[in-house]
Amino acid sequence: MRALLLLLLTFSLLELSAQPWLSNLSQNKANHTLNDHITAFDNYWAPYNVQNGKYIENGITKKAYGWKQFKRWQWEMESQ
Repeated sequence: MRALLLLLLTFSLLELSAQPWLSNLSQNKANHTLNDHITAFDNYWAPYNVQNGKYIENGITKKAYGWKQFKRWQWEMESQ
């Protein structure tokens, strides 16, 4: 019984996505360019009007999780 529960939990967690903006990438392309990733990321966060990793929703300042990490990665990749 425990093994079945653990197995079900494992498979349900596989469906979670750590980067929801990746769903904005086209599915019919084999290799995505840096610009494809940047466009998908920017399109995902555009409605939130993110400033320095934070945005305001219903008068409450919220952290845009993953925003700063992506911007660091983008800065690093643009130099290569």
